[in-house]
Amino acid sequence: ANVTMTKGVAILNGTDYWEFKFTLGLTASQSGLIQFKMNDWIDASGLRISINTSSANYTSLRSELSPLSNTTFNVSSTYRDTTTGINKSTTTLTDFYLKMIIPADAKVSNSWSTSYNFLFRATP
Repeated sequence: ANVTMTKGVAILNGTDYWEFKFTLGLTASQSGLIQFKMNDWIDASGLRISINTSSANYTSLRSELSPLSNTTFNVSSTYRDTTTGINKSTTTLTDFYLKMIIPADAKVSNSWSTSYNFLFRATP
C-alpha cells in the first residue's frame, strides 16, 4: 500500500477539496469488495473537520481518476454494511482516490490528521 497527496491546498468555500491517492495491491487471486472507513480530521489544538454530517457528505472514495466514475461511494467512520464498497477482482495494483471537501467554516491549521482503514471482504 502507498498513499500520496494529489491535491493538498483548498480554499475554505465549501466546494474545494483535498485529494489523496492510495495504491493497493492484493496478493490473493480472490474477488471481493474493498471497503474504507475514516475518522474525522483533527488538528493538534483539538479543532475538528467532520467527514460527514446529518446534512452533508464531505468525503468520498473512487477507484478511477475520473470523478465521473460510477465506482464512488461516500465514506463514513464505520464500514456501512457488507455491500458498500468497490469491487476488486484482480491481484494488480489499484489506485483509489479519496476526496475530502473542506467545509466553508473549517479553520486553517497546518496539523490536520486522520486515521483510516481499508478492508477487503472476499466474496464466496
